[in-house]
Amino acid sequence: MKNMLKAQAWLTDSSLLMPTASSGGSPVVSNIVPFSKPYSQVGIKGDPYIFKGMKLQKEIVSAKEYQAALEKNGKKKKIGIKQ
Repeated sequence: MKNMLKAQAWLTDSSLLMPTASSGGSPVVSNIVPFSKPYSQVGIKGDPYIFKGMKLQKEIVSAKEYQAALEKNGKKKKIGIKQ
């Protein structure tokens, strides 16, 4: 019994939780290039199974990469609004 408890303690201490999917503001592990996939709150572009235009990268998207893409996407939106 002690061996089982030690093994369970080791597994618990050594575990790593990687979220793979989430709805809302929770972290997500993804290799989709940020903002390359169509998005809409209504209509068919909001469907999670629309892949047209989506780009993938080999590595998982880091927080820095996402932040840079967010700023770039925001600038594009501002330019579009001004025109």
